Amino acid sequence: MALVAAVEEALTCCLPDEALACVANYDDSLGDDDFVLGSIVDNTHLAWKRGCPKDLVAVGRQGDSLAFYCVSRSGPRDRGVQLVDRDNLDGSLNYFDLGEWLARIVEGRQEFLSEDHPSLIEWAPSQTELAAFIPSLVG
Repeated sequence: MALVAAVEEALTCCLPDEALACVANYDDSLGDDDFVLGSIVDNTHLAWKRGCPKDLVAVGRQGDSLAFYCVSRSGPRDRGVQLVDRDNLDGSLNYFDLGEWLARIVEGRQEFLSEDHPSLIEWAPSQTELAAFIPSLVG
């Protein structure tokens, strides 16, 4: 939690729970898009330098830096998140519901993995596995 506090202090912001869950999760897909708590300050300063509005915090970026993935700098921690895709080529801002954006990543990954592992296409977690699943942030 000390790193969260340091990031928020450096950027004078309050990161939403949903964004913190993304950086805490650090799966391969989000890691490829630099959703890493320790990168947020650098990514945000680079995004601001490239013209991103100062009311946004860059919680991730495409590996080739063609876009930054941003959230609002302020608001209650438990706020719903609109992910803002700031395109560095044309400067446009595209808004997505974070949950829907993540669902598209999951769908793309499932399609990719189904090519390599066709026997798992119909697999789904059991009710017991779902009931036992308890996500949490590790401090």
